[in-house]
Amino acid sequence: MERHDFEALVSTLVRTEMVTIRADVFEKDGKSIPFQRLTLTRLGEKPNARTLAAIQVPAKVAPRRKGARSRAKPKIRSKKNAVSATPRGSRLEAALRAWRKDEATKKHVPAFRIMTDKALLGVAASQPENETALLAVHGVGPSLVAKHGAKIFQLVRDA
Repeated sequence: MERHDFEALVSTLVRTEMVTIRADVFEKDGKSIPFQRLTLTRLGEKPNARTLAAIQVPAKVAPRRKGARSRAKPKIRSKKNAVSATPRGSRLEAALRAWRKDEATKKHVPAFRIMTDKALLGVAASQPENETALLAVHGVGPSLVAKHGAKIFQLVRDA
């Protein structure tokens, strides 16, 4: 399973409340390494038919042989191919971009250091209302949630 498909599946499981995500840290060689811990909920342990119907599992991809390379040309992605947001999402996207620009200016760093475009579009599309949903967005980690989560939630509510 490709990473993108796995992340989409985890995001779906979080939205259907079959699993929860919690930020955690472990120590290795004197360094703190943050990660996200998934935990099954009661609904996840014994799902009902309606919940299972809401989950879309990506089509299984045949595993590649070790060392095999794909002959397909890599796809060139452009902003035109980006997921278009709803009108509410468009307002939210604009508000997130303005906030990100202000934060970047204050800290004298490029805007992507505050939040990447991919994460910003993910937040605009999913419109998370809690920490678990925000952590489910690709590109959003515990550090971003700790630093800017409250402001992001405020922007989502205001949009």
